[in-house]
Amino acid sequence: MKSLLLGAALLCVGGLMAQDSLQLADLSNFKSQAGNWQIVGGVEIHPFKDIHKKEPTKKKRGWFKKKKKKATEVKAVTTSPGTGILINLPSEGKTDALITGWEHGDLMLELEVMMPKGSNSGIYLQGRYEVQLYDSWGVQYPKFSDIGGIYRNWENDPATAFAGISPSANAARPPGVWQKMKIHFRAPRFNEQGQKTENARFVYVELNGVPIHENVEVPHATGGPISQQEVASGPLMIQGDHGEVAFRNIKYTRFQPATASVSDLTYKAYHGTFNSIEDLEKAEVVYEGKSPFIDVGVAEKENNYGVEYKGVLHIDKADDYSFLAGYGGGGRLILDGKVLAENNTAWSWGGLESTIRLEPGRYPFTLSTIKSAGWWPPVLGFTISTRSTEPVDFHTEESFSRLTYIVPRILVEPEAGPRMLRGFVRFEGEKLKSHTMGVGTPEGVHYVYDLESGHLLGMWRGYFVDATPMWRDRGNGSFNPQGDVNWTFDGRGFTSSAADQNFRSTGYTVDSETRMPVFHGKNTHLKYAEHIRPNAGGTGLDITVEVTPVKENADMASIPVATYTLAEGEIKQIEPQLYKVNNRYYVKTDSNVRLSGTGDQQRLSASVASTTLNYNILW
Repeated sequence: MKSLLLGAALLCVGGLMAQDSLQLADLSNFKSQAGNWQIVGGVEIHPFKDIHKKEPTKKKRGWFKKKKKKATEVKAVTTSPGTGILINLPSEGKTDALITGWEHGDLMLELEVMMPKGSNSGIYLQGRYEVQLYDSWGVQYPKFSDIGGIYRNWENDPATAFAGISPSANAARPPGVWQKMKIHFRAPRFNEQGQKTENARFVYVELNGVPIHENVEVPHATGGPISQQEVASGPLMIQGDHGEVAFRNIKYTRFQPATASVSDLTYKAYHGTFNSIEDLEKAEVVYEGKSPFIDVGVAEKENNYGVEYKGVLHIDKADDYSFLAGYGGGGRLILDGKVLAENNTAWSWGGLESTIRLEPGRYPFTLSTIKSAGWWPPVLGFTISTRSTEPVDFHTEESFSRLTYIVPRILVEPEAGPRMLRGFVRFEGEKLKSHTMGVGTPEGVHYVYDLESGHLLGMWRGYFVDATPMWRDRGNGSFNPQGDVNWTFDGRGFTSSAADQNFRSTGYTVDSETRMPVFHGKNTHLKYAEHIRPNAGGTGLDITVEVTPVKENADMASIPVATYTLAEGEIKQIEPQLYKVNNRYYVKTDSNVRLSGTGDQQRLSASVASTTLNYNILW
């Protein structure tokens, strides 16, 4: 099951945008700087070494005086030669910001960023509006100064002061892990006299796939800009004086103003259960009228309705135009008498996408939707873009939005104690897992356990789950984790060397003190109890696995060796007993483990028999 959020990727319609990449073979895309910015081929960042802490020097005793040695800097960051990664390595006298040699107005920016513990930087759109970069791992209530925040300025005059805007959630990953950021920025507008007519705006910002801002206006330059004077076009700037930070896969699209427009919008709304869009032809019109925007709210119902909008699309310039029509239930888009795209059902959701070459002119269009799926929100949107123009919406924000839901969602959150929810979940958003339990904790650290395979399936921080698909209307039995989920692996947690000794789950009990579930399973000879609890810092999970013989006083020499899998995928050992998994999370253990396999087919496991295994998962 897909998330209810159609998301920014869908809005950018089929990858049509004319996207450029910063070729990080050298620094030719940037203005000269003091040398703190460099191009490297690899970077490793230790997750627990703070860049601000220094190792103490050892004191030597003796009758003679020795020259004092400077404190040794902790090696939080190491690099290797090559190309493809941009890194800031500030030192005394070398703390310049990095400024592009090109300028932008409206911009779509995508990048990956990695920071060490305690580091701080920022991305300045047009060199004036900062999206904060900060090591915010584990922060429960993010502020404007945390990663993804729109930073404040330092003005005291109420007419020019800007207090900053906090991200709606903390989607930060740990130090030493690449994080993905996507920013859609709309530049301020000016009239012919140079007077500002519209403020700069962040159309949306996403961090690690989690929407954290939408339609945020920034009325003034934020703190530390290249200039306080707002302009229609300016360079991209990255702060360089607050700590190490690395970037890769920097892609951007500089938009031109949109030329397409819509007029003569009329609507008809229908009530009833419709199985196909053709059913609207015989249905009675309940409401009809004119509207400046497309708005699903004209149905005045959350479910069992149909809506049809008609209008005229005006094209001023010949180009390849890309269309997105968002819908809940089913939808059809007709342009100039031809069906561009459709999903003729009432039980689905998504976006109708199509790209077509259009010459200047007027094109009548019809956008229709029907909906009978109560577990989806009512949605109707219409967006047009080209390679060089930013997407322009012809719908209201409430009708099709990343962060706003018209239908009240059924959000499940833990309160004073843990919350458990049995249901279906889609592993990595694709494969349906039917025997799972979501466990939410007041600490904001949540996970999904696979009761069938007997292992931790995924974990995240922030909000717990959206149970709308499970509980609304007839429901489909599934729930959606609400956050940046770290999926583990699709397989069995416990295995045995004997073919007929496979472990099976025997359910769970609830710890009387913590109220957390304890998961159980066994084979012929061994049984296990797996305790999974949030750690004290709210940055991960503490896991204890107790394995004992099924029969008391069993001969352990006769019991087949059992193996417990801690992680699978691409695994790198950072130091003894600390491993980075899939460049997403860390496994730390004080038990004897072994790493086998190569590439992204590695496995971290431990032999277990009448023993206790302790480890931590940190993300």
